[in-house]
Amino acid sequence: MRKFVYTVVLLVCLETRGHSSLQTNRPSIGTPTGSFCALLVPNAKESAQWYQDYLGFSIVRVADGPNGASHTIMLEQDGVLLEIIEARDSFALQRVTQKKVTELQGIRKFGLVVEKDVFDGLHQTLVEKKATFVGGVFVDDGLKVRSFIVRDNSGNIVQFFSRMRQPPS
Repeated sequence: MRKFVYTVVLLVCLETRGHSSLQTNRPSIGTPTGSFCALLVPNAKESAQWYQDYLGFSIVRVADGPNGASHTIMLEQDGVLLEIIEARDSFALQRVTQKKVTELQGIRKFGLVVEKDVFDGLHQTLVEKKATFVGGVFVDDGLKVRSFIVRDNSGNIVQFFSRMRQPPS
């Protein structure tokens, strides 16, 4: 379960094999070897613990901002870096407006693409740990992936993808 192979942040599945930026004259980031996401949360210690317990991340750095303005915990797992930030002056959107969080512009969720065997085992582990799921496992025929979504302890949405194998030609 600990081996994430391809990671994708912001739900962008990049397929770069055979598509050199020199051949197409398009920008390319090549083949990603990891990803990074930062989450602003009400309690960094509790959120970091959730990512350790539910997804197997490890703490690699803990730091405090100048004058105690923030507390940051950096987690890592196989090239996926996750920064958990507790900022002194942060606030929940619901405290200042009745508008739906789903209408807020900006990053709504982050995701990870994992191997098929990791996907099934991870889903089962999260079921056993009673993670908060948003729906069940579903298939996206357009992307040719299976997927499921969970909420972390702070309500952040994390989506997992597994590429479906192509049928033999």
